[in-house]
Formats: sequence, structure tokens, C-alpha cells
Amino acid sequence: MSDTQNQNQNASGSVDPMAQAIVDAARRLGCKTAWLGFPPPEEMEKFKVEKAERDFQLMKKRDAARERHREEMKQAVIRNIRGETDYYE
Repeated sequence: MSDTQNQNQNASGSVDPMAQAIVDAARRLGCKTAWLGFPPPEEMEKFKVEKAERDFQLMKKRDAARERHREEMKQAVIRNIRGETDYYE
């Protein structure tokens, strides 16, 4: 096969055999994959837990900010209905 045919075959969705061989070897080696640049499974699990905690904290922070904004808007509407003014001098 020519290089063009290989590129077309890879672009069509087929798997590169060399990349597949590397991934298969990494899976067989498990923890011994540091030489490939992969952290050990325990460390990967730790990273996932830390990311989940950061995402949860960010979600809580956004929800609190959204709730504060709703409360501010509600108070502004109440002041407007009562005829109070919020002029900044």
C-alpha cells in the first residue's frame, strides 16, 4: 500500500496497527507503563477523585452565585414596586 492509501484507511476510521500495539502492550503491563508516560492506575484513580471534587466545588460555587443573583434581582424588583430609587450619586 502506498502512503496515500494508508492515510485514507486511517482517516476512514480504522485503527493504526502501531498505535494499537502500543496501547495493548501498555494494558498488559499495567503499573509498569511509566516508561510510556502513563501514571499507575492508583494515581489515575486519585486524579479522577480530585477532579470530581473540584467539579463539585465549582458547581456549588456557581449555584450559590446564581442564587445570590436571583435574590438581588428579587430585592431590586421589590424596591422598584415600592417606588424606592437606587440612584448612584
